[in-house]
Amino acid sequence: MDTFVQSTSSVKPSFGVSAGEEFNDARHGLTFVLRRDGGKLFATTHVGADYVFFKGHFDRLPLVPGVCQIDMCRLVGSQLAGRNIQFNKMRSVKFKRPIRPETSIEIEVELVNSNEAEFVMRHVPSQAVIAIGTAEYV
Repeated sequence: MDTFVQSTSSVKPSFGVSAGEEFNDARHGLTFVLRRDGGKLFATTHVGADYVFFKGHFDRLPLVPGVCQIDMCRLVGSQLAGRNIQFNKMRSVKFKRPIRPETSIEIEVELVNSNEAEFVMRHVPSQAVIAIGTAEYV
């Protein structure tokens, strides 16, 4: 069962997203720090060498699988929507750079209408684009 992410603060998340609000995701083992700018939500996190999905992907040159990158974007979109959303169709996705161990990333998500999300994932601090795409969600 897919559960909605819980905030690390002692107050139940209001989804009005305050600057610096955090949420943890148990599946990925990551903490995301949130920032809102207009209709977009930005989430920053650090992917450490112990990231669970590095195991077996690949032994000598670990990188975050594309499906995990998409799921991270979905999690941020869920925070923006105030409910658990699912990406049911990827309209476009481009993976431009890998995410290796000990990398900080920023995820930007905008819900452009009632069933479409746009996302960009960037390296921090360089702002080099890692992945960019558009997805339909329910």
